[in-house]
Amino acid sequence: MIKKILKLIFKKNLITQREISEYLDISLGSVNKNIKMALLKELILVERISYRESKYILTPKGKDFLNQQENTSLAIILLAGKVKSLDRSLGEVFLEDKTLVERHIWILEKNKIEKIIFVVEEKNEYYSNLENKYKNIQFIENKLYKKTGNMYSLYLTRSRIQEDFLLLDGDLVYESDIIDEILKNTKKNITVIDKNIDERDDILYVDTKENRLKNLSKDRLSLQNISGQLMGISKIEYKSYLKMIGKFTKINNSMYFYEYFFSDKEIFEEFYTLEKNNIIWGEIDNLKQYKYLLKYILPKLREEE
Repeated sequence: MIKKILKLIFKKNLITQREISEYLDISLGSVNKNIKMALLKELILVERISYRESKYILTPKGKDFLNQQENTSLAIILLAGKVKSLDRSLGEVFLEDKTLVERHIWILEKNKIEKIIFVVEEKNEYYSNLENKYKNIQFIENKLYKKTGNMYSLYLTRSRIQEDFLLLDGDLVYESDIIDEILKNTKKNITVIDKNIDERDDILYVDTKENRLKNLSKDRLSLQNISGQLMGISKIEYKSYLKMIGKFTKINNSMYFYEYFFSDKEIFEEFYTLEKNNIIWGEIDNLKQYKYLLKYILPKLREEE
């Protein structure tokens, strides 16, 4: 728990214990106890700003402690929802020899991701069994999935995140190499752009310049230039995630989608793009897409893998 608190202090040092409690979704008593322990171990110093506000400062010893703990790699996968025609949760849909959720796990473990958190609508028996089988995965429920946008699902992970992370839309089926490429990219905030545009109804079109995101919209006529489409695979810096969470709690819109924060200059001074041609990928929003994926996308992926 100390690591979680120190990580938050490092990114946002002017913060009250109550704010720490809210961000990490832990009790105020637990925060107070761990702050006292960190002070005792000389991991932090405290500077009083006012009666109610304190500025916590990491000591060199505290920074060394954090650096020793920086080996964890994390992926968040937003997997809530069902394929109605198949009458099963999205993660349980079979892709030949693997379910969709197991394919995510296989690719991410192959790319040395050590911890995977799935946000699902309901943690059923199948997901519980997977947690027992794979010790590095967790499932979080979003029972309000039908009444909320995907930012709310991401918001629910706030107590589990203390580091930079991969963020994936759960309905994607994609090639393993794209994960390797985005992980190796040195940019902290970056998203994959497919320069080829599909003929789908739910595309997020993007306008980019020199591998930087300028704007995005579902209405292509609202953009000055169309550079491609957002794929749904991104890498997010932890301190930027905290800004996303902070702003989300203020806008009072549970239907908000996290992608729209990417072009928000108050959160991301620069959001970079990894722009690719001819990416092998598909998604499963409905039965038609699922059948197309089985017939055309999976055979191409098998050839690559």
